[in-house]
Amino acid sequence: MRTWQKVLLLSIPTFLIFLFLVLFSIVIFRFRNIERISLSKEHYVTLSLSGEIFEKPPRDVFSQMILEDRPTILNLLHNIQMAQNDRSVKGLILMPSNLQLGWAKLEELRNALIHFKSSGKELVSFLEHATTSDYFLATASEKIYMLPTGQLFLVGLMSEMMFLKGTFDKIGIQADFEHIGQFKTSAEIYTRDKMSTPHRRMINELLDDIFEQLLTAIEETRGIPKDRLVRLLDQGPFDTKTALKVGLIDSAVYWDQLENLLGIEMESISKIGYSRYAREHDITRQFSFAPKIALIFAQGTIVFGSSGYHPYYGDVLGSETISRYIRKAADDNSIEAIVMRIDSPGGSGAAADAIWHEIVLAQEKKPFVVSMSDVAASGGYYIAMAADTIVAQPGTITGSIGVLSGKFNMKALYNKIGITKETVTRGKHVDIYSDYRGFTREERKLIREQLQDFYNNFVTKAAEGRHKTFENIDKVARGRVWTGRQAVKIGLVDTLGGLDTALNIAKKMAGLLEDEKIQIVVYPKEKSWIESFIKRNIQSMSFGHQLFPQELFNNWEQVSTLFHDKQILALMPYQIKIR
Repeated sequence: MRTWQKVLLLSIPTFLIFLFLVLFSIVIFRFRNIERISLSKEHYVTLSLSGEIFEKPPRDVFSQMILEDRPTILNLLHNIQMAQNDRSVKGLILMPSNLQLGWAKLEELRNALIHFKSSGKELVSFLEHATTSDYFLATASEKIYMLPTGQLFLVGLMSEMMFLKGTFDKIGIQADFEHIGQFKTSAEIYTRDKMSTPHRRMINELLDDIFEQLLTAIEETRGIPKDRLVRLLDQGPFDTKTALKVGLIDSAVYWDQLENLLGIEMESISKIGYSRYAREHDITRQFSFAPKIALIFAQGTIVFGSSGYHPYYGDVLGSETISRYIRKAADDNSIEAIVMRIDSPGGSGAAADAIWHEIVLAQEKKPFVVSMSDVAASGGYYIAMAADTIVAQPGTITGSIGVLSGKFNMKALYNKIGITKETVTRGKHVDIYSDYRGFTREERKLIREQLQDFYNNFVTKAAEGRHKTFENIDKVARGRVWTGRQAVKIGLVDTLGGLDTALNIAKKMAGLLEDEKIQIVVYPKEKSWIESFIKRNIQSMSFGHQLFPQELFNNWEQVSTLFHDKQILALMPYQIKIR
């Protein structure tokens, strides 16, 4: 017997043993620690939420194993509703801690909790060290309890921007950008050392609206008048004693004392964690003959090519990937309607246009509804504007209908460090985006004409999608960013609400009954364990990222191209963070 044959014979048993161990591990992962709930006993469900809550489910079982206790917005909303309908659930104990969420997601979760409370079941919150976001969510509760040694960092809202022009001037980089729309201020972080007047006006009006939403929410549930709340915020942050004295919380207790306050007798009442309850009611794992609605997640910076994740730029929304999902859902006769969930600051204008075109084609076959998450602005709005109905939260950041393009002139920096370039060309504008010189007057005129054409196209398509005139949209475009509540008033968004609102609208448009159960078909679909295993072991990167799939790193070139030059961008490169 030849050597290779011996090796093959020895490898087969080894592989089979390994395969068995992998399968066994997956089975253990799926079923370990699942506490089967006795429906004969009332129990509380604890929702311990911290950090980031993901918009979409992990695609592969390996990511699920790492992130098993991290709920998604989709399943979290569904399971709050399941707990509301479950007669064995007496109430929810909410435990938010250092939540890293945009305002729209917070509003969506808070509304779901308020709806849960309206059913007559108990909803209480237990805080240890709480931020403004944590407290905003907790105010949905009947009672707010806090650790005696805790802290409430409730001080207001802030939007902070960093400007790089001073640094660029020192090292010899000139940011050379053109834009259409006085509020298209995306490039200001490179070209200015402070906000322009339009930029400052836009940010202040955004903060004013979200601040008003915060004050209104606390006033409605805590009964604290807005004028008094404003004065209280100026006194923060608060320790537990002070927070109790001014009425921001109801009691200072330790965890065991909370159990006594709720009347929990551990012998007769089960108290389980969210993750265990969630695995028994996972909306994405239901097998049913109910009508299907496709739910497509469109998250990240928009680029040509495939979707993925980049360790520096974050989620990447590839036009080819999302277009494929749209076509599949549109061509699937078992799917009644399509809902697209958008969380994107934009990116490549042309890639956004390619996605927009697929949505227009899909609309010819079935209803298409958009649910905006935290951000659906610039290119993110571009891919939304063709939908039959656009739904946004009051705190969603949207609009920003405008474009920009430009480059970085690195000549002075190169000269400082001893680098020189010589260019031999054939063609007058072949080096228009060279990083070794600025634009000529003729080139600048050419770029502005192209940007104006793209802007006009953007506004025209938005007007068609929203059933407005070009002039109507142009007045509220010009790069201006709006909250969802503002966007409804000016006609860029159709109605306020969350994912549940979008799904109900899709059901109605598809001719389904309001109370009819549906099956949600999620795109991207979850990968099988074998796909995940092969992806990780055959396509792993050779520079130390073997624990992560190749798809996390395969968009470097695309993203680098996007931010380098040569493209018309519909992009908000900075994030408006509310603290």
